[in-house]
Amino acid sequence: MVSQGNLQIRIPPHSPEAEESVLGALLLDKDAIIAVAEFLRPDDFYDERHREIYISSLELYEERVPIDVLTISERLKKRKVLKKIGGVSYLVSIANKVPTAAHVEHYG
Repeated sequence: MVSQGNLQIRIPPHSPEAEESVLGALLLDKDAIIAVAEFLRPDDFYDERHREIYISSLELYEERVPIDVLTISERLKKRKVLKKIGGVSYLVSIANKVPTAAHVEHYG
Protein backbone atom coordinates (compact mmCIF):
# COMPACT_ATOMS: atom_id res chain seq x y z
CA MET A 1 0.00 0.00 0.00
CA VAL A 2 1.34 3.43 -0.97
CA SER A 3 0.48 6.44 1.17
CA GLN A 4 0.25 9.94 -0.29
CA GLY A 5 -0.73 12.27 2.53
CA ASN A 6 -4.08 11.04 3.81
CA LEU A 7 -4.78 9.21 0.56
CA GLN A 8 -3.86 5.54 0.52
CA ILE A 9 -3.49 3.81 -2.83
CA ARG A 10 -3.86 0.05 -2.81
CA ILE A 11 -1.94 -1.91 -5.38
CA PRO A 12 -4.01 -4.92 -6.46
CA PRO A 13 -2.47 -8.35 -6.09
CA HIS A 14 -0.65 -9.44 -9.21
CA SER A 15 1.92 -11.89 -10.47
CA PRO A 16 4.05 -10.92 -13.47
CA GLU A 17 5.27 -14.53 -13.69
CA ALA A 18 1.72 -15.91 -13.88
CA GLU A 19 0.78 -13.34 -16.53
CA GLU A 20 3.86 -14.24 -18.58
CA SER A 21 3.07 -17.95 -18.18
CA VAL A 22 -0.44 -17.50 -19.56
CA LEU A 23 0.74 -15.41 -22.49
CA GLY A 24 3.68 -17.71 -23.19
CA ALA A 25 1.33 -20.68 -23.26
CA LEU A 26 -0.91 -18.86 -25.74
CA LEU A 27 2.08 -18.26 -28.00
CA LEU A 28 3.20 -21.90 -27.81
CA ASP A 29 -0.09 -23.75 -28.16
CA LYS A 30 -2.77 -22.63 -30.60
CA ASP A 31 -5.45 -24.33 -28.46
CA ALA A 32 -4.41 -22.78 -25.12
CA ILE A 33 -6.72 -19.79 -25.65
CA ILE A 34 -9.70 -22.16 -25.52
CA ALA A 35 -8.82 -23.06 -21.92
CA VAL A 36 -8.79 -19.45 -20.68
CA ALA A 37 -10.97 -17.31 -22.97
CA GLU A 38 -14.17 -18.03 -21.06
CA PHE A 39 -12.95 -16.81 -17.67
CA LEU A 40 -9.84 -14.65 -18.17
CA ARG A 41 -10.51 -11.00 -19.02
CA PRO A 42 -8.09 -8.31 -20.22
CA ASP A 43 -8.62 -6.40 -16.96
CA ASP A 44 -7.26 -9.41 -15.06
CA PHE A 45 -3.79 -8.43 -16.31
CA TYR A 46 -2.02 -5.91 -14.11
CA ASP A 47 0.78 -5.20 -16.59
CA GLU A 48 -0.56 -3.05 -19.43
CA ARG A 49 1.77 -4.75 -21.93
CA HIS A 50 0.29 -8.11 -21.01
CA ARG A 51 -3.23 -6.71 -21.26
CA GLU A 52 -2.52 -5.51 -24.81
CA ILE A 53 -1.11 -8.90 -25.80
CA TYR A 54 -4.13 -10.69 -24.35
CA ILE A 55 -6.58 -8.35 -26.10
CA SER A 56 -4.86 -9.14 -29.39
CA SER A 57 -5.01 -12.86 -28.59
CA LEU A 58 -8.75 -12.66 -27.97
CA GLU A 59 -9.28 -10.77 -31.22
CA LEU A 60 -7.40 -13.44 -33.16
CA TYR A 61 -9.30 -16.21 -31.37
CA GLU A 62 -12.65 -14.60 -32.22
CA GLU A 63 -11.55 -14.36 -35.87
CA ARG A 64 -10.38 -18.01 -35.83
CA VAL A 65 -6.79 -16.98 -36.60
CA PRO A 66 -4.09 -19.21 -35.04
CA ILE A 67 -2.20 -17.48 -32.23
CA ASP A 68 1.60 -17.40 -32.39
CA VAL A 69 4.41 -14.85 -32.20
CA LEU A 70 3.95 -13.80 -35.83
CA THR A 71 0.16 -13.36 -35.76
CA ILE A 72 0.24 -11.59 -32.39
CA SER A 73 3.02 -9.23 -33.48
CA GLU A 74 1.10 -8.39 -36.67
CA ARG A 75 -2.07 -7.70 -34.68
CA LEU A 76 -0.19 -5.56 -32.15
CA LYS A 77 1.37 -3.63 -35.04
CA LYS A 78 -2.07 -3.14 -36.60
CA ARG A 79 -3.35 -1.82 -33.26
CA LYS A 80 -0.27 0.45 -33.06
CA VAL A 81 0.93 -0.98 -29.74
CA LEU A 82 3.75 -3.33 -30.80
CA LYS A 83 6.49 -0.89 -29.76
CA LYS A 84 4.61 -0.06 -26.55
CA ILE A 85 4.76 -3.70 -25.39
CA GLY A 86 8.46 -4.06 -26.19
CA GLY A 87 8.33 -5.36 -29.75
CA VAL A 88 8.71 -8.85 -31.14
CA SER A 89 11.69 -9.50 -28.87
CA TYR A 90 9.43 -9.19 -25.80
CA LEU A 91 6.95 -11.67 -27.28
CA VAL A 92 9.78 -14.13 -27.98
CA SER A 93 11.13 -13.72 -24.45
CA ILE A 94 7.70 -14.54 -23.01
CA ALA A 95 7.36 -17.61 -25.23
CA ASN A 96 10.84 -18.79 -24.23
CA LYS A 97 10.05 -18.58 -20.50
CA VAL A 98 7.31 -21.21 -20.71
CA PRO A 99 8.38 -24.82 -21.25
CA THR A 100 4.82 -26.08 -21.86
CA ALA A 101 1.29 -24.80 -22.28
CA ALA A 102 -0.15 -27.76 -20.38
CA HIS A 103 -1.18 -25.82 -17.27
CA VAL A 104 -2.38 -22.57 -18.82
CA GLU A 105 -5.76 -22.55 -17.05
CA HIS A 106 -3.96 -22.89 -13.72
CA TYR A 107 -2.07 -19.60 -14.22
CA GLY A 108 -5.11 -17.59 -15.31
